[in-house]
Amino acid sequence: MEKIFRQRGFMQIVLLAIVIIATLAYFNIDMRTILARPEVQKVWHIVVTLWAVYIKPILVYIWTHIGVLPSIPAMPTTASSTIAI
Repeated sequence: MEKIFRQRGFMQIVLLAIVIIATLAYFNIDMRTILARPEVQKVWHIVVTLWAVYIKPILVYIWTHIGVLPSIPAMPTTASSTIAI
C-alpha cells in the first residue's frame, strides 16, 4: 500500500513539472535568460551561502544529536549488488 502512495506522489511531481514547462512555453518565457541575469545570480549566491553556512549545519546537528527527525533506513543489499573481491 505504501508503494502505491509513493508512486502517486512521484506521478504528481511529474505532472506538475509538465504543467510548469507547458506554462513557460505558452508564455514564451526563456529560463536561460532569466537565470543569466546578474540580479538572479546574486540572489542565488545568497541562498546557496545561507544554506551552506547556516541552515545545513543546524539540520545536521538536529538530525545527529537531538534525534527529532526519523533515521534514514538502510538500503537493502542484494547478492547482485555486492562486489566480490
